[in-house]
Amino acid sequence: MTRSPLLACLILGGLLAACQPRPEPAASAPAPTPAPSPAREPEARLPEGPDMAPQPVPIDDRPCLETLGEAASARLVQRCIA
Repeated sequence: MTRSPLLACLILGGLLAACQPRPEPAASAPAPTPAPSPAREPEARLPEGPDMAPQPVPIDDRPCLETLGEAASARLVQRCIA
């Protein structure tokens, strides 16, 4: 039963601290402006449109275990579970 009042005090203390107004920063010097970054080259874009219609991928009848191997298949399963 001692945890409830302690938890309530911690929550109230946090709320009170969050509600306090923040002090104004000193305006003695203007903030430095960030240096302009060099112009980047335009990136290549993937073509979009009707010429990029989805194509069916052939399905492999072999199970994942036979295709990847036992160790790689186990790692893949562990990553999917995690």
